[in-house]
Amino acid sequence: MHTPVLLHEVVDALEVKPGNTFLDCTLGDGGHALAIARAAGDTVKIIGIDANEKAIARARERLATVNSSLCAWHGNFRHLERALAHCGATGADAILFDLGVSTYELLESGRGFSFSRDEPLQMTFGAPREGGLIARDVVNHWSEESLTSIFSGFGEERYAKALARAIVDARTHAPIETSGALARIIERALPRRGKIHPATRIFQAIRIAVNDEFGALHEALPKALAVLAPSRRLAVISFHSGEDRIVKNIFRAAAARGEGEASKKPIIPTRVEITENARARSAKLRLFIKK
Repeated sequence: MHTPVLLHEVVDALEVKPGNTFLDCTLGDGGHALAIARAAGDTVKIIGIDANEKAIARARERLATVNSSLCAWHGNFRHLERALAHCGATGADAILFDLGVSTYELLESGRGFSFSRDEPLQMTFGAPREGGLIARDVVNHWSEESLTSIFSGFGEERYAKALARAIVDARTHAPIETSGALARIIERALPRRGKIHPATRIFQAIRIAVNDEFGALHEALPKALAVLAPSRRLAVISFHSGEDRIVKNIFRAAAARGEGEASKKPIIPTRVEITENARARSAKLRLFIKK
């Protein structure tokens, strides 16, 4: 099971009460939803969104023991209004976005998220759609300029141009088909810096591009603020400076319009949590309280 980040902080921040509607826009294995249900009781209505049907099935099984009201919707959170309509709701009393990639996606999905495995280059959340963009398309068909742009912008990689050139050179000899093959090209082209594997930022950048993660966040957050009940709370956990910037700017703009109050500083994991779960190290939790 995926270990949810900032679990206790999320429960405390959202202040979900018995009888409330909780919208979990990134349901995953249901870790945060389970903690909310245990804290607020079985009268909480939980609406969960996830792009992965297998994740929804796992969340249903976990939540069945403490809360039977889960209504799950399979899709992207950029369409959260469809999830609410599907579940017979018009709004929510608490909303959560956890923008991290689940342990399942990394280790068990077989879609090429991990550079430590030799898997088909897909990197889609959920099964690839026919005709939809996958990582193989990005790596083998995007121009050197486009690759440089995403490696620099989404991956914040200082050697973006050199790596894009190395990938373009490599694919002239043979298509790059697997995550392992891509990782080996990156290792040859990029110097190793400390403990972080040189492929980390590049795989992150390709994943963000394939799933249009920044675009989805830009679209979803204003919708979430619109459906949030007065005096209630929206929380977002980000793991990338670009994500955090989007959240911060949207929250600040909403606060400037008099729609509510944005947290001045993000909540970050404790040293204990980071020691127990290294993936928590870059997490930031921002909160918006609607007026």
